[in-house]
Amino acid sequence: MALAQASTNPDKEKVIEALKRDQSYWSTSLLKEVADLKLKLECKETKERNVRSKATDLEARLQEVTTSSNAAAASFRELTKELQVENADLEEEIKDLKAKKSESDRKIERLEKQNKELKGSIEDFEKRLEAISGLFRAMEDQRLIILRATGDWEDTLQKASDLVEEREAVEAVLLKDFH
Repeated sequence: MALAQASTNPDKEKVIEALKRDQSYWSTSLLKEVADLKLKLECKETKERNVRSKATDLEARLQEVTTSSNAAAASFRELTKELQVENADLEEEIKDLKAKKSESDRKIERLEKQNKELKGSIEDFEKRLEAISGLFRAMEDQRLIILRATGDWEDTLQKASDLVEEREAVEAVLLKDFH
């Protein structure tokens, strides 16, 4: 107590008054304080366990998310590579198709030119055919005229031949009668 009285602490009066109290006050008060501190310590430990548990759960979730994210990124990279390969294949196919189309266009142009030339040739041949057909018709008409004329000549020759035979027969009879 002497030390407390000699102290220069501004709360010196309160300290001296507290020291004047009975010892049972202090033991009860200390027991109560110890019980309160134990309870606070248990609460703190429970909270720390809960926090550690949550932290562990969060770390596990973070690991899952990281794993999923890495898997998704790998899948995305793989898909990107596949799409790039497919795109390159499609570009090559487009290039081939364009070349085939160009070749087809050139063939179509040549065929159209040939078709035009053939149409011109056909028109010329049709004109020639008409002219030749006209000639053949004229020749047929002349042949028919000649046939009629030769048919008439044959008839005339036959008649003449018949007349000659009759005449010869008559002459032969006349000659016989005269001899």
